[in-house]
Amino acid sequence: MIIHKTLTVARPPDVAFKIFVDELAQWWPSHSHSFVGGDAKPTIEPRVGGRFFERNSEGSEYTIGEVLAYEPGARVSFTWNHGKGKGTTEIDVRFSADGAGTRLDLTHSGWERLRDPKEAAGYDTGWDTVLGYYIALAGAEK
Repeated sequence: MIIHKTLTVARPPDVAFKIFVDELAQWWPSHSHSFVGGDAKPTIEPRVGGRFFERNSEGSEYTIGEVLAYEPGARVSFTWNHGKGKGTTEIDVRFSADGAGTRLDLTHSGWERLRDPKEAAGYDTGWDTVLGYYIALAGAEK
């Protein structure tokens, strides 16, 4: 199974990318989608080999994945660690000009590598929820 989500925001690609990566902690719904809970702040280190991780104010930290591709304004790709012994998947997010806005294409793949590939169903609806927060901050295309 491959999860694919597409959306359009009323921002140019460089700004849409910046909001997705640099302002991640402002839109990511950590209250409902967090590995460490509390007031977790997710961070993507802006380089290939960087970490995608979250940390809360109590110092709990979880490395969600590793950055595989980092092309400002165009693409960010990273692994997603599903927890100890469960396996990892990959997420690729691409940003392309679409009229005056940006088309964002998110692909979440590698489910066959998990101990329980059926976990994908929850992520399919989960990405709809999570990306809804991104759209709220970035601005939906009218």
